[in-house]
Amino acid sequence: GELSNRELEKVLNMHPSAKALVEKATDKLKLSARSYYKLLKVCRTIADLEGEEEIKPLHVSEAVMYVREPLEVV
Repeated sequence: GELSNRELEKVLNMHPSAKALVEKATDKLKLSARSYYKLLKVCRTIADLEGEEEIKPLHVSEAVMYVREPLEVV
């Protein structure tokens, strides 16, 4: 099944500098709440695939590339 947002918060295990990067990316990219939680899930998945218990800034940087909303081209 899929993790609820509350369950996700329990399993994140995010390094403080990674958490700061998530907050910065969320603000800079103006992510919606839905995109914010999607970003957290992608961070956790990337860390899991690399066998890491803790989410590190590198995982966040990679996750942002997958999650950020496409820019509108005028």
